[in-house]
Amino acid sequence: MATALGKTARNKWHVLLITFLLFQILLVGTGIGGLLIHYISPSVMEAVLSFGLAALMYLVTEELLVEAHKEPETPMATGMFFLGFLVFLILGIVK
Repeated sequence: MATALGKTARNKWHVLLITFLLFQILLVGTGIGGLLIHYISPSVMEAVLSFGLAALMYLVTEELLVEAHKEPETPMATGMFFLGFLVFLILGIVK
C-alpha cells in the first residue's frame, strides 16, 4: 500500500502518516472485536464464523485462483477443491 501511495502522495511523510493511521484503525478495530467476542452468544459466533468461511471460500475460488481459470474447469476438479477445503476445515475443528 505504501508503494501505491508513494506514486500519488506529495512526499514520504504523507505516505508514512496515512500508513500509520490505517494501522491504528486496524489496531483499534481488533481490540474492540477482541473485547466484544467475549460477550456474544454461541449462535451469533456461529453466524460470524460461517460468514467468514463463506467470504474466504469466495476469495480463494474467485480471486486467488485466477491462474486456474485459464484451463477448462471440470465439475470433478471443483468438487475435489471443496472436498479438500471441507477436510481441512474439519481437521482444524477436531484439533
